[in-house]
Amino acid sequence: MLKGGSARSHHLHVYQRGDPDIARHLAVRDSLRRVAAERDAYGTFQAGTQRLRKCVRWSGPARGRDARPRRYNGGRRYERSLRMWDLTRTVSEDMLMYPGQPSPVLHHFAEAARDGYGLSEYRFWNHVGTHIDGPLHFFAHRPSLHEYPLARFMCPAHVVHAGGAALVGVDLLVAQLGEDCHHRAIVLDTGTHARWNTPEYFGPFPILTEDAAHWLVDRGVTLLALDTPSADPVDTETFPLHRILLGGDCLILENLAYTPELPDVFQLVALPIKVAGSNGDPARVVGLPL
Repeated sequence: MLKGGSARSHHLHVYQRGDPDIARHLAVRDSLRRVAAERDAYGTFQAGTQRLRKCVRWSGPARGRDARPRRYNGGRRYERSLRMWDLTRTVSEDMLMYPGQPSPVLHHFAEAARDGYGLSEYRFWNHVGTHIDGPLHFFAHRPSLHEYPLARFMCPAHVVHAGGAALVGVDLLVAQLGEDCHHRAIVLDTGTHARWNTPEYFGPFPILTEDAAHWLVDRGVTLLALDTPSADPVDTETFPLHRILLGGDCLILENLAYTPELPDVFQLVALPIKVAGSNGDPARVVGLPL
């Protein structure tokens, strides 16, 4: 550390000498600020990126031109800086599947212990585990999931608790969201997540009424996340709720790994893999504090 100075002043001194690592870090920081300000009118994404930036700390005191930001150690420092919730189910060969859907096949052509490198083939349907249904799931000539802007998959979310209700109606939604619902994403906690990977998980489970589905669409909700295997009952042949929601451009996220630790309002990040012509894709879903 410099005489009579702090670690902060020493890092500033290193930056003023033109340290390229710190310059790159600050350039990324400024870029994130610009993207956040342009993309999210509510400012919530900007708040999230500010928290994410806290995950990179100075290693101080710096040592000349070799000074570098200290990155998180195995995720432990990252988790201390920003609380996160993993809301994604793990895809495995022994997971129970939606009726009629084949189990995943995870074939490893090469393994590092045997061959010096790893190479695998994953074979499963696109609506597996935690995944997002897009409009092409039921409607022709609609956008593929890969054509949606990233902002559709990163937005504030509000949890609706519906445990014990066979049908989730408008009255329950109004009681928890208010008549003038302005939330972009709604998470429906039905309690079904507790039955994951058991035969009971596939029903019966709580579902929306058709009026409730129309109510969400009319209020501009663009993503509905469910801790159930489907928006409709497993034995449906017409899929009315899928058609109402997707027809109103409200994406459906199914098999959410909901946890009671999740706050009622949080930042939802649900990024589907990017596949051309997609009617639905597996997604890595996390929750971040607002």
